[in-house]
Amino acid sequence: MPKKITEMALLTSLRMMAQMQQQIQEQFSKLGMSGPGFAAPTEALPKSIVRETAKKFVTAQGSSPIGANDAAQVEEAFLIAQLWLNDATFFPQSTVAANLTLSRSDWVDSTLTGWQSCVEPLAVGLTQAITQLLQDSSTPEAESGPEGGCRYLSA
Repeated sequence: MPKKITEMALLTSLRMMAQMQQQIQEQFSKLGMSGPGFAAPTEALPKSIVRETAKKFVTAQGSSPIGANDAAQVEEAFLIAQLWLNDATFFPQSTVAANLTLSRSDWVDSTLTGWQSCVEPLAVGLTQAITQLLQDSSTPEAESGPEGGCRYLSA
């Protein structure tokens, strides 16, 4: 009888794990991402999803168009900073010209590639860690120890 109870508990636990994996997959799918361990993603953070999310955020915060006065103020501040930097550093003078002023929405478009290259390794590592955790916790060995499958939570 105890063996049957143990087998039933194991089956129940495995069913619960499968349900949890399904819920995680659904959440990742809602974000347009391949969930960890469910499919081989083409990129860890799809650029279109990141851009759309960032633009929604900046729009909610208020993304006003840049006017001529704003552009003039930014250009003046840039020139003052450049004067100070030319005297305080040994770097050559910046050759950046043209419009230095960006709206929040334009800033998202202009800097997304840089942010993507900084954050993507973290997303890949997180995805791999979650995948490994799910794989380890869905094996029968994870359920049989004295920790009851909670070995990752103990210190």
